[in-house]
Amino acid sequence: MEDRGSGRIIAALAAIGSVPLAGLTLYTLTIALGDVQLLLSSRALETIAPEMGPVIGLGMLADTFGYYLLYIPVISYLWIALYDHNPGLIIVGALMGVIYIVMGAVGAIVQWSVLPVLIESYVSTGGAAKAGLEATWIATTHATTGGLWRIEALPAAIWMLFMGQCLRQAQFLTGFLAQIIGTIWLIAFVGTIMALGPVESMAQFAAIVLMPIWALLLGLLLLIRPLER
Repeated sequence: MEDRGSGRIIAALAAIGSVPLAGLTLYTLTIALGDVQLLLSSRALETIAPEMGPVIGLGMLADTFGYYLLYIPVISYLWIALYDHNPGLIIVGALMGVIYIVMGAVGAIVQWSVLPVLIESYVSTGGAAKAGLEATWIATTHATTGGLWRIEALPAAIWMLFMGQCLRQAQFLTGFLAQIIGTIWLIAFVGTIMALGPVESMAQFAAIVLMPIWALLLGLLLLIRPLER
């Protein structure tokens, strides 16, 4: 199977393009929230400044592309380019990557569309209506931040571990880093299942920071040379 040059370039540019968007996600959410766990607080709407609504919306939109949708060309290219090395691993790894993308993107899109509206409405609403907005906030953030974004760690782990192994078999330098990230995602998932809050939080943070670094290195390497078969 010959390397598909156009697919390689698209995957490389998508990987590199995801990096500034991932950085924008971390920057905006740090400004708006300080601690992402504030999203799960019942007092979040009282704590978050009203002007931070659009900032949170921007962060979630950047998250949708920076950590999820822009990985689709990357997974597609690696599936084709690495298939001959280990068909079983690359198929399962790629499918787990798609599941990670769907789960994460759904969560980000829901928050992008709902949270800024709740923040804006909370300012101009009084009395019992505030309690309804708070209940909607809690339901939304617990389903996304507390649900989808916690469980996504398992498909993310399988994706990075399996695809990392295939990259190593192709003698591509980013394979080892991918497996490190996959291991960290797996630790985060175990922390979730065993209710080890500090372990889960630290592992998630480490994985979130390392993902853009991996994407940048992968993208730059793909621009330089194709994967070896």
